[in-house]
Amino acid sequence: MAQPVLIDYKQHSKTLIKTQRGAEYGENVHFIPVIADEVRALALAYPICFLKDNNTGQFGLNVLTGFEAGENLFLQNNDPTDGGPHPDHHFLAPVIVDREEELFFMLNGNDGGIFYTDTAAYPSEVDGAWNFAGFGYNTTQFYNISKRPGKSQYIGGTQDNGTWFASSGAEAHADSHYLRAIGGDGFGCIWHAQDPDMILGSLYYNAFYLSKDGGETFMPLSGIGDRDSNAPFISKLENSPHYPDRVFSVGATGVWRSEDFGQNWEWTYSNTLNSTNYLGNYEEMSLDIYGLARRGREWRGVRLKLE
Repeated sequence: MAQPVLIDYKQHSKTLIKTQRGAEYGENVHFIPVIADEVRALALAYPICFLKDNNTGQFGLNVLTGFEAGENLFLQNNDPTDGGPHPDHHFLAPVIVDREEELFFMLNGNDGGIFYTDTAAYPSEVDGAWNFAGFGYNTTQFYNISKRPGKSQYIGGTQDNGTWFASSGAEAHADSHYLRAIGGDGFGCIWHAQDPDMILGSLYYNAFYLSKDGGETFMPLSGIGDRDSNAPFISKLENSPHYPDRVFSVGATGVWRSEDFGQNWEWTYSNTLNSTNYLGNYEEMSLDIYGLARRGREWRGVRLKLE
């Protein structure tokens, strides 16, 4: 059995990841060791437990993927496409084959790849109608991007694929190698406008992470009061390059401000909107906060309006 090792920034900076799934890639295992920082994201999809290592007698944190050796129920019979399209859909279109006979097939792009149906008058209405075409587009959806001051180096939060930043030492270009900074969904991120060693990134529900060494390591932050069920799924981070230490975010109780680049937060403005539509659930909110941050002023009770 392969022995897991800790990822090292310098040693593994050029390591590539196979995106294929299956037993032939060593995934036919019934448990996988994880670290505490991954629990928040993994708990949404996997059972998590402590297992004892028979060789060392120590307990470790693991996700459970099966009930016996060699079994991974999440592989779906060792084929990730057996269960049909992933439920997170991003593209759906009909492709007409015969107009007179009214025959067509459906093309679908989702988090599991590209799928299409058999050609029929009523495609996709029966089980097993979807066929796997490929693992996905050669694209990445970014929720946010920030630039390193004085250099063409970038960090970005991506849908379902974490937060990534361009490796240092060269100007970024089309073939630049990017390094993973944070797992899960990547959302708001900020590269400090005056200190290139300081970087903020985020996961869902206002889970913020800070790097003080230019992206080599990230540590979780817990200062903001609105987290988890009191925070938006898409975490917001905004600031002004003229006041880089002052960062704004939002949650169920209103607007939050940090004066030390996300390390400590204070509540600044109450949310008077309906509690089911709290700040941050709307994309427009980030624009209002950004306009406020650009002026470098403190929050003065300006009422936010939904577009």
